[in-house]
Amino acid sequence: MQTILFGPEIAAEGIFPLLDTLERDASISDMLHVAVSRQKSDDILSASNYEQAPNIGTYLDRLINTAVVNERLISSTLHEFLRDYFEVGKDPMVPMLYVDDNKVEVNSIGAMQDDRLVGEFTLEEAFYVRLLNGTFHSGSAEVEIKTDLVKEYLSEFVTDEMYEESFIVVIDKLNNKMNRTLISKDPLKFHVELDVSARVIEMNQRVDLDIPEALKIIEEQSELHLKEEAEKILKEAQEMNSDIFGFGQEYSTHVRDKRLTKEEWRELYPDMEVDITINLDIERFGIIH
Repeated sequence: MQTILFGPEIAAEGIFPLLDTLERDASISDMLHVAVSRQKSDDILSASNYEQAPNIGTYLDRLINTAVVNERLISSTLHEFLRDYFEVGKDPMVPMLYVDDNKVEVNSIGAMQDDRLVGEFTLEEAFYVRLLNGTFHSGSAEVEIKTDLVKEYLSEFVTDEMYEESFIVVIDKLNNKMNRTLISKDPLKFHVELDVSARVIEMNQRVDLDIPEALKIIEEQSELHLKEEAEKILKEAQEMNSDIFGFGQEYSTHVRDKRLTKEEWRELYPDMEVDITINLDIERFGIIH
């Protein structure tokens, strides 16, 4: 067995009783993938387009493994799911599968509250989930920037007809280091500082990034964009009351007088405040206009 797949109804009710049975079976590896389907599980398992794989099961295993290796998903094996399930202050995540044109794809990640599916994030949003979860080494983000901010650094070849109010910058190969600090217990407040290094791979406006001032503007605007999106994703997770980031783990290390319970953290987490600081360093660029 390589993958265990739950349909949406069972996932909404709670999957721990079934996982507990598997975990107690010594013949089943704790490295199998835990996944949830957005449709009935039968629809996933009946898909006939599984490329070069010998069967649908092998295809699902390769599909999830590839997404994890490429850092589009955070790994969710049986061992990792149960570790987060039992840990106070950390909720599991799972890949969400769906069928399109008789082919299974991963299109989002599911946020769990203990063992129940309570929401999901698209793969684009999953980038910011990973950003707030610590170190990773690949990813990309699109940033929209007002052209007036870099007007004096535009190429001389940019005519009035080519001028637009805003343009898109694509940054990738982001390396991320995170430092998370508990600022206050009452009111509950954290500070998250993210040091991110990246490169620009695409920009649909001719801005001379060899000019330090121009590059600095791109970095500052990108920092604002990443910060706004990260805050948005965190707020959505708080509304789900799903701590997929593990803030509760950090909080529990500062509670010395008594052991933090899941129920206590469920009360605290939705109202938690987080101040996010992002320091972006664009180390290199290869522009495609």
